[in-house]
Amino acid sequence: MVSGNGTLANATTLTPTYTPAPADAGTTVVLRLTANGNANCLSVTDDMNLQVVAAPTANAGSNGSTCVNAAYTVSGASATNYSSLLWTVVSGTGTLANATGLTPTYTPAPADAGTTVVLRLTANGNSNCLPVTMT
Repeated sequence: MVSGNGTLANATTLTPTYTPAPADAGTTVVLRLTANGNANCLSVTDDMNLQVVAAPTANAGSNGSTCVNAAYTVSGASATNYSSLLWTVVSGTGTLANATGLTPTYTPAPADAGTTVVLRLTANGNSNCLPVTMT
């Protein structure tokens, strides 16, 4: 390993595993393979660049309230390091508009009166980062 703050497991094999540290996010880690020569032959090396992408974050914003006959637009939601967003209805029978942005609008159904509606924000990560959810 030439650069990076993470750990390299199985470093003496051809299939090591690099586990990034939080400080690696947004950087390029350089991993080096060294093959030691036989007898009096010299060693050779080759470097590999590994781009470490920051993990996504999601915050669905504060709780709110609305009348059963009034649409509610979410405010205060935020997300970082994401490729796409998706709001879903966890509980509630109303409809959700603008579900791929940070300010969706939920229109309650009559059956929602007197209940708590739960909306979930999912931020899909960039590259191969796993998505995160927040309700």
